[in-house]
Amino acid sequence: ATPVRIVRSALKQVEDGDLDCNLVVFDGTELGELQRGFNSMAHGLRERERVRDLFGRHVGREVAALAEKARPELGGEERHAAVI
Repeated sequence: ATPVRIVRSALKQVEDGDLDCNLVVFDGTELGELQRGFNSMAHGLRERERVRDLFGRHVGREVAALAEKARPELGGEERHAAVI
């Protein structure tokens, strides 16, 4: 298979939900940059899924889905407390 067909095949895998694919980067040409970019994208998608899974396990799937949908602004406050 040609390098372009290999990239297309890998894109199809990601489209089908298989994020565990990486391409061999041939060189520093535009094709190599495309392969490198694909690998970076796949890594980012895997990391996003890992974080989503961890978040869902700790707060519950429903809360995780609502938080993801609403995109709340995260913040916090600092408090000092003394324990006697």
